Amino acid sequence: MNRSKDIKEVTVFTKGDASKLRTWSNVPYFFTHTLEEKGIIVRRVAIETNPRLERIFTKTIYRIYSKLFPGTTYSFQRSFLHYIAVRRSIKKAIKKYPATDVFYFMTFSFSSIGLSKKPCVMICDWTYEYYFKYFVERAPDTLERTAIARENKQIRDSDLTVPLFPGVAEFLQHTKHMDKVHYFGHIINSLESCNVQEVLETKQHATSIVFIGSKKYLQGAEVLIQSFQQLKKRYPQLTLHIIGMDGDGFSELPESIEFHGYLDKEIPSERATYYNILREAKFMVNTTPKWGAFSATVEAMYFCNPVIVAPYREFVKTFGTEISFGSFCEENTTEVLASLMEQLLLHSEYKAVCTAAHQAVSSFTWNTFVDRVLTHTQKNL
Repeated sequence: MNRSKDIKEVTVFTKGDASKLRTWSNVPYFFTHTLEEKGIIVRRVAIETNPRLERIFTKTIYRIYSKLFPGTTYSFQRSFLHYIAVRRSIKKAIKKYPATDVFYFMTFSFSSIGLSKKPCVMICDWTYEYYFKYFVERAPDTLERTAIARENKQIRDSDLTVPLFPGVAEFLQHTKHMDKVHYFGHIINSLESCNVQEVLETKQHATSIVFIGSKKYLQGAEVLIQSFQQLKKRYPQLTLHIIGMDGDGFSELPESIEFHGYLDKEIPSERATYYNILREAKFMVNTTPKWGAFSATVEAMYFCNPVIVAPYREFVKTFGTEISFGSFCEENTTEVLASLMEQLLLHSEYKAVCTAAHQAVSSFTWNTFVDRVLTHTQKNL
């Protein structure tokens, strides 16, 4: 794409530091760096929480409200108080960077609407409303509904909304924001490239399985460990690498499991460990229902890893109901998962399955994604 010469400078607002890889699964880092690679000046602005206001909120409103509505997800970050504070910081940034052509928000909760007439583009994973409908499957409580309404207004009034997942895009297109919502595909958040032939040769003799996910994926990790314990009896050479968790909270752990905790890609040694595990693994497993660390799975597939995942909504919408690069685990049980893993270990066309995994995500480049965002942004200049 020949980028329009009119887009010379942008301001990107992120919950956290967009220059850091650990911020939101690397997404702001890759987005802003890709813009810079295209010759665009990028002003990074962190959307921060005011500690003093948060303390006041927690000791007053939240203390009372959480007793009335146990289990509420309404927090200071969803409050009108935080919204007003963020709006003030956005206003300051608009004044600080007057040469900005476009304001990009890596969130659906805040925007520059009403503060500037320049284009406002929102890029995020899912909305607060989608979270209730798909993940927790319950009606939001009173204050949760006010936060949803506020967020929906930000989306409705923006110039372009870009969900990172097709199911979220469909959800928004069928509600209030049809003409402004566009899905441009997913992306691979990898700092390193994959030499397919070298990786395939390594994997032919691999004996390790990899799991990537924090403690919120505990259910998937527990079933995997139990299944691994079964397979270990028949395949004693197997090892299991768990990235994103430590061993605390697990009981009766079998031998040959290595917990790596969170591996920070900004630290060279930890980055090397992370990518060496992906290159040398036989396959990746995360069968946590409804969500199985999508971005990490895509990155693993880029490094030719077949995957075993739950058939959750966004994965199926992205890759289809039948996959040639692994298996869907319909029932998250020890017996079912152990059987699926053994099938991969013994697969007669294992190399072809690895190649299919890489090919399924090879078009998910940041360059393509950013070009599509810029093309649609240009329409509003």
